[in-house]
Amino acid sequence: MKNKPAASTKAQPEDRIPPQTAERLRALLHDLGNALEIVVQAEYLLSNFAGLPAESQEWLGLLRKGTQQAMVLNQTLRDEVRRHG
Repeated sequence: MKNKPAASTKAQPEDRIPPQTAERLRALLHDLGNALEIVVQAEYLLSNFAGLPAESQEWLGLLRKGTQQAMVLNQTLRDEVRRHG
């Protein structure tokens, strides 16, 4: 039984994203990051607002969770484009 080669961090030529597509994806990811930054800042400001009702606190928690998930997804996509672009 043969050992599998270790996974390389660089994409093989057949796994590469075409340059024009990679450039467009990078631009879209940059814009997505800018939009996410606005949401992150709004969540931060709301989290520091004293006296939010309990229901609002619950919505703030959902906003925080969704924001964190979106940031992780954005970074994962950036890493994929970097690796395959």
